[in-house]
Amino acid sequence: MGKPAMPVKATPYRHQQEAFEVARLLFGLTDGGDRPPISKGCAYLMEMG
Repeated sequence: MGKPAMPVKATPYRHQQEAFEVARLLFGLTDGGDRPPISKGCAYLMEMG
């Protein structure tokens, strides 16, 4: 079983895929699904430009 795809229609950029993987790790949504969550939430607050 591979990694789940991001639930978006567009092709995400690499930094967006990496952020998605970090969020999966924090919420305990790894491939096995049996790890407890490290965090109950996360946010990426960034500026553009």
